Amino acid sequence: MADPKEYLTTNVVKDIFEINDKDICLSRYPYLKLQVLKLRVITVKEGEKAKVRFTLSDGTYTVQGVYTHSTPDADNAASQLSIGTVLKITNYEAFVMPPGKPVLLFETWEVASPVMGKLGSPAVLKISENPPEQKVKPDPEPMQKQSTDNGSIIPQEETKSAPKPASKLANSEKTGSKGVTPIEYLSPYANSWKIRGRVTMKGDIREFTSQRGIPGKLFNFHMLDETSEIRVTGFTEAADKWYDFVQEGKVYYLSKASVVLANKRFSALPNEYEIRLERDTSIELCDDPVEVPQMKYSFVALNDLSSKDASSNVDVIGAIKSIDDVQEITSKAGKSFEKREIHIVDKSKYGVNVALWGKTAKTFTGSPGQIVALKGARVNDFNGKSLSVGASTNLNFDPDIPEAHEIKGWFDSGGKDESFNTFKSTGGDGGALKNQECITIAKAKDDNLGQSEAGEYFNIKGTVTYIKSSSLTYPACTTDGCRKKVIEETNGEYRCEKCNITISQPNYLYIFSPVVEDHTDRFFLNCFNETCEVILGIKANDLLAEQSEDKVNEVISKALGYEYLFRVRARQDSYNDQTGVRYSAVSIARPDYVAESNKLIELINKF
Repeated sequence: MADPKEYLTTNVVKDIFEINDKDICLSRYPYLKLQVLKLRVITVKEGEKAKVRFTLSDGTYTVQGVYTHSTPDADNAASQLSIGTVLKITNYEAFVMPPGKPVLLFETWEVASPVMGKLGSPAVLKISENPPEQKVKPDPEPMQKQSTDNGSIIPQEETKSAPKPASKLANSEKTGSKGVTPIEYLSPYANSWKIRGRVTMKGDIREFTSQRGIPGKLFNFHMLDETSEIRVTGFTEAADKWYDFVQEGKVYYLSKASVVLANKRFSALPNEYEIRLERDTSIELCDDPVEVPQMKYSFVALNDLSSKDASSNVDVIGAIKSIDDVQEITSKAGKSFEKREIHIVDKSKYGVNVALWGKTAKTFTGSPGQIVALKGARVNDFNGKSLSVGASTNLNFDPDIPEAHEIKGWFDSGGKDESFNTFKSTGGDGGALKNQECITIAKAKDDNLGQSEAGEYFNIKGTVTYIKSSSLTYPACTTDGCRKKVIEETNGEYRCEKCNITISQPNYLYIFSPVVEDHTDRFFLNCFNETCEVILGIKANDLLAEQSEDKVNEVISKALGYEYLFRVRARQDSYNDQTGVRYSAVSIARPDYVAESNKLIELINKF
């Protein structure tokens, strides 16, 4: 009999239910390798999409698992799995259903090992009928938002409520009038519910083509009640049926839809779940005089954006300082996009560029001096921090809230004439990078990061193990802000086509792709001048001034074997008719081993 330890994450089933905390589970076990002992397709009601229920084993215990992804292709693939297959499961969550029944809910899986005999002699995991409540931070004492001397906004402390299992919904005390369920109590196990909420954001209809070449469309909107906010998505038929009916700002009842795990790549909300509209979904306009909130913000001062991770979502508010014209951008794939940038500032004396895209860019009607509040803006850190307005971002001009009135008064009374700091990227500026979580190179590849057209960002800690000694530098233009390669002419001078000038001596800059590896994998990482200077420890002009191949080899030899923190941008690229993912370093820093040790001690103390 095969050893379960060779194929499975042994003893993990009992552990994740004893931990009873999703964040700690995912930190300790980024993925689970479990064997399929049973599976069957279940349908709750006629017309609803099928779910696949498993009996899964870690070699010691078995647990019921439910795969909740709602795409037909994925459902079909799951239902065709064979008994004995070992799955690698990510993006999972443990629930305890009454009376003490453990259930593993997951949305992402792949086959880790083909069909084999039963591994180990697993027993059914049993949980006490009164399982411990999931760990929830206590609610903070209410406090008003304040401003520091430098204008930074100190928001009320945010608390992240633990997901509510379906057993909470069974308690009639948790529902409101007319059987209304609070949004925060929704879960994929709730088969009968009705929510009431205000539509705070409604996106445009977007068209797409599936992997099988089938065209489709979708739209999404956000619903807010007194407890939480959730994203709602309708595909094709649902988009046609409900797009005109759902209007931003109005209150609706919604029922007979599916609750699934939220795809954080597309959702700007902190909710763990989102709603998918189905064929028999019901949406009714609510005319009752109920107290449903208009909009909830958790503002971040602009000077605090430096500590925010790329691809994270933030709420900001500021005065519009300037507005650029619409530009047409062509991607490497040949697609055209409309883009407009606005520059906003706040009392922290910082300014940031905000990118608007597509229809939002073309129809933008704001003007300098107006106050704009952005909910769910996406943080970018390419060439410094900036913000991007996506399909799930809400723009609100001159909102009637205290923060808007405060910034308006400051801006009109002289704030508009002040000097503002901006976020400028440098290769060795790793202050924010040191505070961000890293992933392994293998995980970046396994998760197919960089497949999206816009690219994706992540952090790694890796060692430089190889640098090719040839083609380390290129001759660049000497004009401020221009880094274009110059062309040597027959008379020995150099010409920059962009600036339309001729220079006698270029400014040499680095560009090379060292091999960076960690304990899981390796890749070539495209590095540009500032990052290369950190790695080699010498400027390009100074290195070339040596005019010695031995000196170049000595510098490279000394640079190898050092570990760095890299901020990496992964993006799909084509070269010689071959499509692949190109990895580029955005910033670099030396690890702070003292801080990392303290963080490990903090994690150890949690257990």
